[in-house]
Amino acid sequence: MKRFFPVLCAAALFFAAGGFLSAQTTAKDFVDRAIEKMDTDREGALADLNRAIELDPGDARAYSWRGLMEGWAGDDKAALEDFNKAIELDPDFYFYYYNRGAAREGLGDLKGAIADYSKSISLNPKQDPKVYFRRGICSGMLGDNEAALADFNQAIALKPGDAEWHFNRGIAEWLLRMDDKAIEDYSTSLEIDPFQPMAYFLRGLCRNRQERYEAALEDFNRAIRLDGKRAEWFFHRGVAKEGCNDPAGAEMDYRRSIELDPHSAPPYGALALLKRSRGDYPGALADLDAAVRLDPKETGYLVNRADIKTLSGDYSGAVADCDAALALNPNELLAIHNRGAARIEAGDAAPGLQDVMKARGLGFDDAESDYYLGMAKFKLGDKAAAGEYYEKACRRDESFRKKPYR
Repeated sequence: MKRFFPVLCAAALFFAAGGFLSAQTTAKDFVDRAIEKMDTDREGALADLNRAIELDPGDARAYSWRGLMEGWAGDDKAALEDFNKAIELDPDFYFYYYNRGAAREGLGDLKGAIADYSKSISLNPKQDPKVYFRRGICSGMLGDNEAALADFNQAIALKPGDAEWHFNRGIAEWLLRMDDKAIEDYSTSLEIDPFQPMAYFLRGLCRNRQERYEAALEDFNRAIRLDGKRAEWFFHRGVAKEGCNDPAGAEMDYRRSIELDPHSAPPYGALALLKRSRGDYPGALADLDAAVRLDPKETGYLVNRADIKTLSGDYSGAVADCDAALALNPNELLAIHNRGAARIEAGDAAPGLQDVMKARGLGFDDAESDYYLGMAKFKLGDKAAAGEYYEKACRRDESFRKKPYR
């Protein structure tokens, strides 16, 4: 898809006999002839534009059209130089700023591109709404999703029915956690063009986040039917299958994701949680070892590995993993709690109690927190307090009835 927006004009071309320009040919004639042959003879068109500039170095149009051709050829640097010259010669023509914005965008100068698109809009707010779309793309790439959304809204209001525009507005809405709006835009985009696997996938992500797992699963199935080689898509379909109470299907998808991309950590982390749920601690630990190796800065894998090590009786290893997680993020609540749990299980009740109380004070308050507070009190000799915490834990989660303090 061409990124540059050509300036359309009604060109009156004058040819001598045999199709050659006359001896009195002007720069304008060469520009007009270049426009005429641009789609069929680009080398000839470029030669004509060079000749036009030789004849009249003050012809902004010639620089602009040459910049367009350079942009089409992928030479954004040369295009930028020509658009700079065109703007120097004619600083009030909005298309020149649009095209320079496109060149800057191609060169990765997104802030410069936004400035040029904005200048173009200020000179002509009613021009082709693509200028709003392109500015929105640049804003989104810079992380300013609110600005991106505003521009996509404007582009679609001026020219509804473009699948790509609805698709990209859906991305901005998804990043802003406006899932219902994003789903609406992905659906509109798919109505216009139903062969967009990425749109199905992203709509599935929204539905997964809303815990609408059956609908998400349907979207991931459609995406994978259209493009079955993307590891991430199998991973997220696995998440949807877990939500649909299909752990076997989820495991198959996680393994397929690993086959397609063995260097991605999330499928290993998800497999570990499945194995933990069925009591396969050695298998869970092996998967978490792989996840930590692939993404050592993700605290969640360290925290989950600490949990498995605690369940396996490796309390010192659990504490070490929590320490590593807290070195990365001192406010990681699960790391504080899990370190406390490991310390309490190991008999180091006083510092363990401090950890669990700290996590609780920061907002981690569940049945397991009650259980370990009670265990710490029990090991410190306060049987009455231990009993109160134990009963509270059991009221919140009956499974703790099977784990009395000893």
